Amino acid sequence: MIALLILTVLSTEPGLSPEALERRGRLWEAGAKYEEAGRTEDEARIMGRLLEEALYAGHPNRSFWLIEEMLIMGVNSSMTDFWNGRLAWVCGLREHACELLLEVEGSAWLTHRARGLSHLYRGESERAVEHFRASYASASTTRRRFYSALDLGFALLTDGRAGEGLAVASFLRNRFPTEGLPVILEGLCLQSLGEFSMAMSTLEEAKERERYGAGPADMAAELLEELE
Repeated sequence: MIALLILTVLSTEPGLSPEALERRGRLWEAGAKYEEAGRTEDEARIMGRLLEEALYAGHPNRSFWLIEEMLIMGVNSSMTDFWNGRLAWVCGLREHACELLLEVEGSAWLTHRARGLSHLYRGESERAVEHFRASYASASTTRRRFYSALDLGFALLTDGRAGEGLAVASFLRNRFPTEGLPVILEGLCLQSLGEFSMAMSTLEEAKERERYGAGPADMAAELLEELE
């Protein structure tokens, strides 16, 4: 995929297919194997997943680098506009982030998601929930529905509806067992509901880097430090 993946490629079990690595949540290795096989579309999908995790985890450098790689791969400009808006938020440019997200043009799935995040960043969680529900209804793929549902879960939590957010997290964990971000959502919902020991245990689980990846693991570690 990229020069930085060389060590990952060398450590990959030779008998595993990229599909098997992806199912296990080993995204960097899967992406490297997709690139080696010339499967650009699959490689781009993996890069997109890594980018989403980096943005959720608040990693500006990793997010910027992945956006640049996606640009080189020729991703649709509406997606890069969306990601740049979120990157601005990660970098602390709050008003600029909201403005960029409101300017995103694309599919109904993307525009509703962008507007939902803009409202969420402004503290308008109820309006964000409405947009994320519309984004989910407009999603044309399983992966898009996953991100819309994840956004919805965090918006519900922010809106003081942690029980509903927990239901979303449980659904996503059952449907996507190798994804770490739903584990984070579940832990935060449990904490909001007063289930502190269960929340800490859930976030400890999310720290399993080999199982869930660097983004969720780092996010969980930071949250645990804040809660302790």
